[in-house]
Amino acid sequence: MNENDTPVRAALHAWAAAFNECDVDNLVVLYSPEALLWGTVSPVPIAGAAGIRDYFERTCSTRPPPRVVLGELLVRSQPDTAVSAGTYTFTLTLQGLSHTLPARFSFAYRKVGLNWLVTSHHSSLMPPAASGAPSAGR
Repeated sequence: MNENDTPVRAALHAWAAAFNECDVDNLVVLYSPEALLWGTVSPVPIAGAAGIRDYFERTCSTRPPPRVVLGELLVRSQPDTAVSAGTYTFTLTLQGLSHTLPARFSFAYRKVGLNWLVTSHHSSLMPPAASGAPSAGR
């Protein structure tokens, strides 16, 4: 494991904690001001802090609010940049019914001072498993 992997993992866990609290202010500050987000339920990519704020405000407007549980995580890092990729599972309630949605993600980060800020975040629902497909990391 690279020495930068631990703070990058911590940045992802901070993102999950802010998401689970629906703390939009804390979510937005985890992204660089010019970050790109292709959210799980967004039909288009979103650029910049204002768009990212709007996305998470809409996402967190459901009652009860959505939750995320992190799954598999892979990290690759350099001194000032990093990527993480893996899986997470969202739980949300729509029209009174609880839904569990497995998804996959990739985050790109840039180190700014002591912080690892998200510069790009892509999330999509997990496709159905193909029979005979190799497992992650192979």
